[in-house]
Amino acid sequence: MFISQVGFLDSGLDKRRNVGDIVGLGRQEFLTARIAPMTIALARRLVLKLPERQRLEALVRASSTPQALAFRCRLILRAAEPDAPSNSQIAAELNCERQSVGLWRNRYRQHGLAGLQDAPRSGRPRSFSPLGTPRRARARYQPTRRARLSRDPLERG
Repeated sequence: MFISQVGFLDSGLDKRRNVGDIVGLGRQEFLTARIAPMTIALARRLVLKLPERQRLEALVRASSTPQALAFRCRLILRAAEPDAPSNSQIAAELNCERQSVGLWRNRYRQHGLAGLQDAPRSGRPRSFSPLGTPRRARARYQPTRRARLSRDPLERG
């Protein structure tokens, strides 16, 4: 059956009509019409190597990991489990949208761990420093050894 067909339940008989026929239907007939089910494309299963899995699990456990990145790591770990869950199942378990699951699954497949980072945003650059110092004072700011360490959780070892 094609998407352009709609089935009607009329006194136990299953009649098939084209979608164009719905226009002339009454309210009750329209409510009882059922659209043919569409096929669901299954997402390809992710296969993680042991070092990749360990890195994702470490990022999920680390308290310094930004929560958005930790969520994306949990999503990828769930997608790589042996039961091969669909995007809808993962979305229901993690309380997010199915499209979000597909987006992060594809970005991880294409770019690896770097694909889970936030993409650069368009627009005006930040006018403040993430360290909390004004832009003018930043030029005179001499970072301590601790501040020189990488702030990126993916670059930490």
